[in-house]
Amino acid sequence: DLGAISRRSVACNHISASDVAHAPPFAAVAGEIRKLLDGKIWAGHNIDVFDLPVLRRHFAAAGEEMPVPAGIIDTLPLLRAHFGKARAGGLSMSALGRYFGLGEEEHR
Repeated sequence: DLGAISRRSVACNHISASDVAHAPPFAAVAGEIRKLLDGKIWAGHNIDVFDLPVLRRHFAAAGEEMPVPAGIIDTLPLLRAHFGKARAGGLSMSALGRYFGLGEEEHR
């Protein structure tokens, strides 16, 4: 239900219900998304803990086979290994953007 985006998600991603009001349901595009992702290398920040379970849940609900990545790169464990868990400012994408001088790009 795209209308049920939590306040926390809106604060993190800057994507509101009005932004996705005209988006098709996942089930309608799951096959296209599977073809796009299958056999590719997937990279993300906290992808193992957050994104992969969300994708699995949505593909299962759509009755579609989950795409199989050629590899997965999760930047969060890499950054934890370099900076430690308690780096001042945290390891969120916005904190890292500030640290590396990239600004605060919206999560899209």
